[in-house]
Amino acid sequence: MHGRLVLTDALRATIVASAAGEGTTADAERACARATLLEALARGLRALRAGECRAWLGPLLPGATMMGGARVPGTSYELDPVQAAFNLGLLFYIANEQLAPASCPHDAGDCLGGLLAVADYQSRQNRATDRPALRLRHLLDALGRARSIQCALARPGTDLPPQQERARSASIATAAVATALLGGSRAQLAAAVATSCVDGGAQGRVALADATAHGVRCALRAMMTSDDALGTPAVASPPAAVVCVRSQPDFRQLLDALNAAVVAHYPAKQAAMIASLFTDVAALDALPVDAFIAALVRN
Repeated sequence: MHGRLVLTDALRATIVASAAGEGTTADAERACARATLLEALARGLRALRAGECRAWLGPLLPGATMMGGARVPGTSYELDPVQAAFNLGLLFYIANEQLAPASCPHDAGDCLGGLLAVADYQSRQNRATDRPALRLRHLLDALGRARSIQCALARPGTDLPPQQERARSASIATAAVATALLGGSRAQLAAAVATSCVDGGAQGRVALADATAHGVRCALRAMMTSDDALGTPAVASPPAAVVCVRSQPDFRQLLDALNAAVVAHYPAKQAAMIASLFTDVAALDALPVDAFIAALVRN
């Protein structure tokens, strides 16, 4: 990724409206997001056991962890949200390109690392200040909104290589939806989108992990700026929900694959507890994100 992507006012307004949740979440879209989460977790745990990503994981500098930050499932790492997003991105993408083909211009999984890191961090912050925790359904809906934004950003005939186009899309969608998860205003959402359009991310196999981390960085920067300093963003009509059309394995197949990865990676008692989280979809969606991630930490 290099240079600035120029968005029209109408497209920028649509992205802000989508990120803010000004539309409905279809059941099919939430089911698609849930499938994406299960697939990514299973493949990430397998990647950890294979050791392919381990050299990249952890804080940027030795010891630079963050108490109360975002956790990386399958590990004991507790990191700032940007570095956690990069870690999660590595697990979900670097060894698991089948999560979505490199030629695919948009996939909710591209943003999952950043959104999961932000959701865990924000849910923990909310609990610490006696506010409601984010629920897993909030993360699933955020993934659906990210995919809607990626669809809106898809540009047929672009001269960028597919991987770079995909990384651009992931960065912008992550920035917008992560800002919403952090409680950002419309002005802050617009600022995060504008900043994410100026890129200079990594190339090659770490491009998607870097892109979603860049999106989180843009979201956090936008949250540091007041609405008075940002001005009034353009307004768009609420966007229509984009229903997931990606062919999905059934939930039982996904669950079997995840359970196998869990049994292989965790001690037996913890593996059984993790498996119990997925026995009831409604209960799973209602689970606080930070409690869900805490169950997946391995010391």
